[in-house]
Amino acid sequence: MSFTCYHCSEPIDLGKENLIFRRDLCPKCNKDLRCCKNCFHYDPMVKYECKEELEERLVDKEKSNFCELFTPKRNKAEIEEEKQKILEEALKLFK
Repeated sequence: MSFTCYHCSEPIDLGKENLIFRRDLCPKCNKDLRCCKNCFHYDPMVKYECKEELEERLVDKEKSNFCELFTPKRNKAEIEEEKQKILEEALKLFK
């Protein structure tokens, strides 16, 4: 799996484990990777800017944190590629 840094759009390969540790930095811009803005649940339009129910707001969305709900935001190109593969497989079933 890979995702894109929120700050510089650098593609980051997570390898098989799909893990980002608290001190991991983007190799291009040196920004924290395990932060709200790189999380799948981040949404500036909802309460506390998170789709998950949080007890308190994390103020700095660009700083590394200990949130247990952190899930790396997936790369849009990878999502589209996966959708295309699923569609092709489904079409094969009905031929």
